[in-house]
Parts: sequence; structure tokens; C-alpha cells
Amino acid sequence: MPTQSSRRRPWPWDARLSISPIGIPDNGLMLVPNPQTGLMIGKKQQNLSQSYPPVADYGSSPTYRERTFEFRPTGGFGESIQSSGQDHRYHYAMDMWVTGGLFGQGPLVHDLTPPVTGRIRLFVEALGPAAGRALSLFALAGANVLLRSDDTAAGMGALHTRAGHVAMDAVRYAGLFSGAPDALYVAWDDGVLEEYNGTAWTPCVLPAGFAPQFLCRLGDELWAADPVTCQIRKCTNDPKVAGSWSGPIQIGTPSIRITALRQTNDQLVIAKADGDLFTVNADGSDNDLYPGLANTTDPDNCRTMVAWQGSLWFRTGRAFWKLDVQGGYTLSPQGPGRNLSNLSEVRGPVQAFAGWNSQMAFGAIYNSQLNNSYLLTYGNWEPSQTGTGTQFTFADQWDGAIAHWVGRKVTALFVSSVPSDARLYIGFEDGGYSWIKLVPFPLIPNGGAEFNTGGYIVLPLHHAMFQADLKHFIGVSVFGPYFPSDGAVNISYRLRGSAGMPPATPDDDFITTDIAPFNTNGQRNDFSTPVSGAAIEVKLSMTSANPADTPILEGIGWHEQLVPAFRRDFQFTVDCRDYVARRDGAAERHSGRWLRDLIIQAASQPANVVLELPDETVQDVAFFDYTERQVVHTAFGGQAWQVDCQVTQFGLKSIYGTIGRTRGTQIGATRGFTIDRMRLM
Repeated sequence: MPTQSSRRRPWPWDARLSISPIGIPDNGLMLVPNPQTGLMIGKKQQNLSQSYPPVADYGSSPTYRERTFEFRPTGGFGESIQSSGQDHRYHYAMDMWVTGGLFGQGPLVHDLTPPVTGRIRLFVEALGPAAGRALSLFALAGANVLLRSDDTAAGMGALHTRAGHVAMDAVRYAGLFSGAPDALYVAWDDGVLEEYNGTAWTPCVLPAGFAPQFLCRLGDELWAADPVTCQIRKCTNDPKVAGSWSGPIQIGTPSIRITALRQTNDQLVIAKADGDLFTVNADGSDNDLYPGLANTTDPDNCRTMVAWQGSLWFRTGRAFWKLDVQGGYTLSPQGPGRNLSNLSEVRGPVQAFAGWNSQMAFGAIYNSQLNNSYLLTYGNWEPSQTGTGTQFTFADQWDGAIAHWVGRKVTALFVSSVPSDARLYIGFEDGGYSWIKLVPFPLIPNGGAEFNTGGYIVLPLHHAMFQADLKHFIGVSVFGPYFPSDGAVNISYRLRGSAGMPPATPDDDFITTDIAPFNTNGQRNDFSTPVSGAAIEVKLSMTSANPADTPILEGIGWHEQLVPAFRRDFQFTVDCRDYVARRDGAAERHSGRWLRDLIIQAASQPANVVLELPDETVQDVAFFDYTERQVVHTAFGGQAWQVDCQVTQFGLKSIYGTIGRTRGTQIGATRGFTIDRMRLM
């Protein structure tokens, strides 16, 4: 601190001021001393008032002390960066169930590969062999029609094979004639239609020039489509007799082939390779529903079209659509690809879709860059309170992945109750298939579900809505309805804009914390070493040795403290009089009015100003308060003011000293100082 005999800056004044944001301050100021507070007060900036929160919840906790962020994943996946103070979406999950406001380990996956197989095109239920003719599960796999007999790899055996051909479509149907068998009809890529009645495969005699590859049952009618000529016909009697088939109905132009024939709500819809959709009228004419939907032709466009809840669900290109046929035809996008904020590996077009009762549906997506497939769930039931009670609304959301496969492409999904319990069957391009057990409420204790040994869920990049400020992350707590004795939850993280933290791993993977695994409900564990940064990405992992158990959580609590950049507020009073005595005994020659106007200019500046303080530091400050008081006239002075100022420090400017600052210093006193350090003398 300079003294009266000091020859260092800001001598011979108490402070210097420059309105220009650069340069050395050159306007001297004398401050008015106060017996209680001294020459100037400097204190840390007060961010929030000490008021009691009006609402007792986590959102009203002081952000500059410890605050708890509640995370409950109830809004679907795809949120890569936090967008609100109460985020209900997560970035993505891997092998985790997320449904009904709860989350836990994903379903146990049973992977099988039949000894004779091909690309699995679809699954279908029909009556099996003549011995009992029980309801059975069939699969079209390349040149083979497979029949399931048990849950071993050999249990999905080849019932029928046509070498060199591909089984394209199949349907269960019984004609309206005496002795009509309840049979499985299979259409092949060469236009051959075969009937399987439990004992033999019989080719159907078809009208000349009609070579169907796609089939659909509509009430008591069997419809077939020839994709080459783009003609469809229907049959109500014996499909093996050519005269049972109606005259052809032309669907659009033959230059674009038919790829699917499906119905819902007694409405037949014909899909084509460019994604366009057609319907037919009673007089045999066709209707082009959405010509603007056309894409580049692809034989996989609309191939896995399926009916669920009175609508048809299908993919064209990378888009996934819902065609609602109830009360008209309404087309709406529904796929997870709408979520453009999803930056995870769980992304790609929907390959197949299957509905399960009214509870939920399943969609399989394929990431062509990684050659991986992911299984998602679609839909959730959200409760809402009304005057008449609780109502549940179906939420349009995608969750997952509940399972994934590396290096494999999903080609078919099907929900079946064969042999007894509900199952989801997943077919692959490599000829293998998987199945998972379905229970109405998978995330309830002892509910009969099967779980994998572990999975994880990744939260959005968390910044507490203060993106530019550092946060001190203190600890984590978990809460939920069930925690098995052999279950464990682990937390790992990666930081963005970290302060004083160890560097990330070379592949920027998540860092395993020193927090002990969570093994009880409601448990809180704190970090033993400080963790701070501008944002943090958290991965919550679950493990359980028992396939019948999983930790079931409702959410986690993330305990943190906001640490804003350090700011100081300075309060002082400037003596604005004529003939103000400086520290060297000389008089300030500027008038009091000139000094007051200088302070007014500094206080009205839109940018910061430079202020050199009595401790010789040069500060980048902004004026936040200005109060002037006109003092009593004196015999030798004109008008005079005392100006109370409050400024806030935003930065410290490095100002090199001058040779004049070393006046009175002997050479010997500089022994041990480097040239660089002498600039601070």
C-alpha cells in the first residue's frame, strides 16, 4: 500500500482512473477516508439474497450452496444436452428397460442360429403338422420355411426348402368352401404360391400371367400381389383353383414394384418400392394416397409394414411413418430419427416394428456405420389427474436401447405367445434369431421377467442451466422402489470445461469414480476427491448376478454447488473539490466539477473502465452505483462534491512498472530477484 512518502503508482493520488479500457490510468483521484471503514471497502459479490425459499423443493435450494438435481427418465431418449432445470429425457441407454417412470436392467436375450437357415424375412403363426395341429411359429428364412419345435438352435428346423428361391410372404387362411383347410400359404420370389395343410405342400393353380409374391388376409378374403405386373387379386374360395381368383386390379405403374400388401381396420393398403401408398375402390380403381411420399426405389421400402392400433407402421428411406386409417387416411412421422439432438450410437432407420397389445411396441434400428442393431421400445402411458380421477394418456416416445447386437442387422420382429408366454422374436440378416420374454410389467419385483447381467443409461450433458460457470459436484444418491441384495449401481462420468481435474482417458471414455457402488435404496455417496467443471456427463451402470432380479430405480439425485467466477465489489468515495491535497502535499489543479464529470463519464460507460487502486493493482471494473453529495462551501473553494461509487472487478490488467518505481532501492536489495520478477516491484 503506498504511503505519503511513496514514489510508486498511484502516487501521488489514492487512485487513478482511465475511461479508455486500455492503457495506464492517468487521471488521479483522492478518496475520502472514513473512520469506520477506512479508505475503501472491497468484498466478494453477493449473488443471492438471504431469503427463505417460498417453495420447499429441490428447485428452491440455493444454487451457490448444495443443490440437488433430480433426474427421472420419463420422456424418452435422445436428449444429449440438458435443456431445462427439470430434464425428463436421457441421452441413451444400453441394455436397459426404461418404462413406466422406472428403469432397470434390460431383458435377457436368447440368441439362436438354426442349422439350416437364410435371411429371416418374417415370422408368422399358423397351425403346425397334422399331429395335433397346434398353433406353431414359422419363419421365412431365405429358401427355407422354418418351424419352431423348442428353444434350441436345432429346434427351429427347416420344414420346407426350395433351393435357389426366396420365401417372400406368408399368411394363415381358410377359404369359404366345404372342407377348406386352415392352412399356411407361402408366396415365393418366382411367383409360386404353396399351401401347407399340416401334411403336404401343394402348389396353387393361379390365373395365367399372375405370379404373386405378397399376401394379405382381409376378413374372409385372401389377397395376393404380383410386384412385376403391379396387379392384385382376391380369393374367397379355394386358392389352389385358378377360377377362385378375381380379375386383376392394376396398382399404379409397373415400373415401380409392389413391396408390401397389408390391411388394418378392413382397409387394404398396397405399398410400392418408392414408398408410395395405394388403396382400391369397389369398382376396381386405385387411389394414389401420397404421391409426394415417393423416394428412391428400394425393395426394402415398406417391406416390414405392420398393423397396430388401427394404423399401419412402415419405413421408407430413413423415415418411419404411421398411417392412421380410422376415419380417413392420416400420415404422420413417428420414428426416432425425428430426434435430431441424439448424438449417441443408438441411431439409424427403423428396420422392423411390432406392437404388443395396447401396452407398447418395439422397433429395431440399424446403425450402418457401426453395423450394429438396437432394440427400442415405443410408447408410454402417462398419468394425469382430472376432476373424475386419474387418466392415462399414451405418450409418443422412444426408449432404449433395451438390447443390442454387434455386427448384425435386424430384418424382422414379431410378438408371439408360442409356446405359451408372450415373446418378442427378432430375426437377422445372417439367418439367426433371438427371443426375449415379455411380461406386462417388467420392472416390478418378482414379476416373472428375465434380465441381463448389466446395462447402463447415459444422462444428458448436465450444466444446471449455468453453462458458463463452474460447478462443484459433491455426490450422488439413488432412489427407487426395489433394490435386490445382489444388485449394484455404479456411477462414472466425463467432464467438460474441467478445472484442476485429471485429464480424460485417451479415448475420452467415462472416468470411473471413487464413489463406492450403491447397494441400498436411498443411499448417498459423496466424491472423496473434488470434482468440478462447467458440465458433466454421467453414466449410471447396473449389475445383478440373478437373471430374475434387477435394481429398479425411479431416479437419481445429483448433488452439486454452483461456483461462479470470483468477483469483488469495491466501495469508495471520491473527493471532488478544488485544491484537493495530494499525497505529496501538492494541490490537485483540476476543479471539483471536472473531477465529478470524470466520474460521471466512467459510470455511464457501456464498457468497462480501468481503475488503478491503492494496492497498485490495475483493475478492469464496471460502475454499478453512483451517488453524489454536494458538500458545504468553504472560504477558499467553489462547488464541491463527494461521490460515492461502487464498482465490480471483472479482470486484472498486467501493467509493467517504470524505472521510477525503483527510486530509493539499492542494488544490493535486488539480490536474488530475476528480471521477470522485478517487474512486480
